[in-house]
Amino acid sequence: MNTVMNGGSSSGISINASDDRLSVESAGIYLVSFSVQFSSASTGTAELIVLVNGAAVPGPGARAQLDGGGSYNLAWSQILSLEAGDTVSLSLAAGSGGINANFHQGNLYLLKVA
Repeated sequence: MNTVMNGGSSSGISINASDDRLSVESAGIYLVSFSVQFSSASTGTAELIVLVNGAAVPGPGARAQLDGGGSYNLAWSQILSLEAGDTVSLSLAAGSGGINANFHQGNLYLLKVA
């Protein structure tokens, strides 16, 4: 999946253009949030999950039950404790059969809250 990331170098959050990951420069408590719009002719369950350093964040991501030809909007937010240098990215997880999706818009946000 191609991910679209939002951040800014002045915010202590940087974007690695080679792997589409956000990196945090200092340890702290962060609000991590995403919203994604996509369409798919697949059926089954699709789940967008947040990865920290390549590992899935515990708990459910945002799920959609695909009906074979629709448009979908998924959103998710959670407070996470991150260490300096941690990377954050998105991944699409599919149930059996796989998923073919066309992503129209996606945003991943990080905001340091403490």
